Amino acid sequence: AVGGRGDIMNMFEFRDEEGWNASKRVSHPGTYNANPLSAAAGSACLRIVSDPKVQQHADDMTARLRAGMNGVIVDRGAPGFVYGEASVFHIVLGHRCDNLTAGDLHTPTGVTPEVLKTGSGQKVEGILTAGMLLGGAHLFHAGGLLSMKHTPEDVDKTVEAFDHTVTRMRDEGLFNG
Repeated sequence: AVGGRGDIMNMFEFRDEEGWNASKRVSHPGTYNANPLSAAAGSACLRIVSDPKVQQHADDMTARLRAGMNGVIVDRGAPGFVYGEASVFHIVLGHRCDNLTAGDLHTPTGVTPEVLKTGSGQKVEGILTAGMLLGGAHLFHAGGLLSMKHTPEDVDKTVEAFDHTVTRMRDEGLFNG
């Protein structure tokens, strides 16, 4: 959505004036501009997410996921942590934080901003992504977010894939240097 003063916003509108649309109107191209199907889908989505229970479900599922993944890291003795807030999670492997428990983690401590920004590095993230795909879970840049459609069974399957992947990475010496 774009908003602003009326005199400025009027520069985007189509008009029946000679030469206006070709040389005076400010073009505003976009992938879904004036697409009624996209507008209807966006409107339906906004109606659905206006129910606070929808976001609460996504937040609850993600807290369960973060806790489950941190449980794997602790149980397997692997260096790493999973953190985030609301329906978002970030995975960092190969580094440790001071406040890791086998539970949900909002803000890791004892970790440099550079580690939080760069994460596990391309090699580790690539191997993690491949392992998770083999287990039926697709990550988004070593993390992701959950939605109202994710179930406890989905979370459990993802934690199981994470367990298998992290265990294999550890056993193959990936975290030894």
